[in-house]
Amino acid sequence: MKRIITVYHGIGNSDKFMEVPINMFSMQLKYLKRKKFNFCHFDEFINAVTENNIMIMFDDGLDSIKPAIEYLEQNSIKYSLAIIEDNIGKEGFLTESELKSLKYAEFCFHTKNHLDLTTLSTLILKSELTVTKSYISTKILVYPMGKYNNTVKDEMLNSGFYYGMTLLPFHVNKKFNKQEIPRICINGYLNFNKYKLFISKAGNIYLHLAYIKRKVLNQNYLDR
Repeated sequence: MKRIITVYHGIGNSDKFMEVPINMFSMQLKYLKRKKFNFCHFDEFINAVTENNIMIMFDDGLDSIKPAIEYLEQNSIKYSLAIIEDNIGKEGFLTESELKSLKYAEFCFHTKNHLDLTTLSTLILKSELTVTKSYISTKILVYPMGKYNNTVKDEMLNSGFYYGMTLLPFHVNKKFNKQEIPRICINGYLNFNKYKLFISKAGNIYLHLAYIKRKVLNQNYLDR
C-alpha cells in the first residue's frame, strides 16, 4: 500500500524552486488518475486500506495557486491547504471568502506567521500555535520551512495538535511518526519522468538514498 503526500507552494513560471507551471501540474494529476490513485483528505489518508493513496497539499495559501485550485475543483479532486492564519487576505495570499468558497479543500494549520518555530521563546511559540479560525483543523500542524525540534513537538501536543507535517522527502510508511510525517516537495525543477519516479515504490528508495547522501555531504535537502 502506498501513501504519499506531495506539497506545492506556488503555480507559475517565474521561480522554479517555488512554483510549478500549471500545465505540468495538470499533467501530474492526470497521471495520478491513470494510475488510479485515491485523492484523500487527511483522515482518509491516514486510515487508508486501499492500494494507492495521495494527498495533494499547498503550503502558505498563496493566491498564485488559483489555477491549480480551479483545476481541482472542476475535477472534484480532494486537496489540502496549509494556511498561515495571519496572512489570510494579505497581498499575495488567498482571502477568507475565497477559502470558504472551496468545496473540495480541507485546511491545515501552518502557524500564525510562518516563523521558524525552533527559534521562539515558549510564550511566542504558544501564540504561533494558536488557531482562531474555526474552519482550520486543530489536529494537524505543518511546520514552517519544515523546521522542528523536541521543544516544538512537546508544545504542539500541549496546544492540542496530534500530527506534525515535515518536509522530509519520503512516502508515508506503516510505522510513521505522528509528529514527523514526510511530504515530497514538488517544484519546477522536477521533470515529469522524475515525478513519476518519486511516486513509485522504487522512487521511495531513491528518495531515502538521496536524503542520506545529502546528510553525509552536509547539504540541505531543500536546497535547489
